[in-house]
Amino acid sequence: MASPRVAFVTCNQFPNLTAEDQPILECLRSRGIQASAIVWNDASVDWNSFDVCVIRSPYDYVEEAQRFLSFLQVLEECSCVVQPPVAVLRWNFHKRYLIQLAAAGVPVVPSVLLPAGSSINIVEKTLNDRGWEWGVLKPAVGSFGQKVEVVQSQRIPAKLSRHMQNMLVHGDFLIQPFVSAVRTQGEYSLIFISGQVSHAVHKVPPRGEFRVQGGRMERANATPRMLATARSALANVPSAAAHALLVARIDLLPVPAPAVDEWWVTEVEVLDPMLFFNVCPEARVRFCDALEVEIRRVVPLPPALG
Repeated sequence: MASPRVAFVTCNQFPNLTAEDQPILECLRSRGIQASAIVWNDASVDWNSFDVCVIRSPYDYVEEAQRFLSFLQVLEECSCVVQPPVAVLRWNFHKRYLIQLAAAGVPVVPSVLLPAGSSINIVEKTLNDRGWEWGVLKPAVGSFGQKVEVVQSQRIPAKLSRHMQNMLVHGDFLIQPFVSAVRTQGEYSLIFISGQVSHAVHKVPPRGEFRVQGGRMERANATPRMLATARSALANVPSAAAHALLVARIDLLPVPAPAVDEWWVTEVEVLDPMLFFNVCPEARVRFCDALEVEIRRVVPLPPALG
C-alpha cells in the first residue's frame, strides 16, 4: 500500500515551511506519511499527485492576489482534499467576512467597507458619522499589519491623506474604530484544531506601536467569555462545520470600557494563520493527530504506521 502524500502549501520565502512548522513534517513522516513543503505558485507542481493539500504559509498571496485566486480554482478542480476547504479559503481571503459575521450576530469590531476608488473624504465622514475620534484603515486583502494606518478624524496630515488616497485607489479597505487598549492590553488569539480549542496566546505590541507583530507573546488562559465569542465566530464560518476545519485562529480585542470581559473578534484566520507552536509546542502533536485522522479518512493507513 502506497504511503499517503501530503503537501504543505507555502511560499518562496519559506520553501521548507517556517521554523515553527518544520517539525510537523518529521512528525508525519514518522507515521508513514509522505509530507512535503510545496510552494503554491510553482507552475511545475501536479497537485493531483497529492492526497491532501494543507494550506499553511502562502504569505505572499496578497502581492499576487488574482494569481492566488486562480490557484484556488486549480485546487478545487483537483482530486486532492484541501484543508481548509477552498470555499472557506475564498471567504477568508477578503475581510468583508467580518461584516458578514457581524450580520450573523457575532460580536465583531465595528467595520465599514470602503470599495476601491473611495475618496479620502469618505474616511473622514465615516469617522465623524460613527463618532470615532480615532480610526484604523486596513486593506480588505492583507496580512501581518501591512498598509494599516491609524488616523484621527479631525487631523489627517496632508502627506498621510495623499498616501491613504493612493491606497484607496488600488483596493478595498476597512475602516474600524481604534481600540486604544491594544497598546497596553494587547490582543488574544485562540487556536482551534478540529473545532476544539488547543491553546490561547496573549500578544502585546512593542512600546510605542499598535501592531502586535514583533511584540511580546505568551501563553494565556482564555476566559469563558473569550471562548464563547471565539466559538460564535467559528460556528459562523460558511461552507464548513467547525470540526471540519483542521485549524483556525480567532483574534480578540477587549470591548472598550465600561465593558468588562467582553470581546470583539478582529480576525478569523484560516488561510495562513500563525499557530504559535513556539508558545505551545505540544500543540504540534495535536495538529499531527488531527491531520492523521483527516488523512485516514481519505487514504487508509496501515495500522502499524498510524
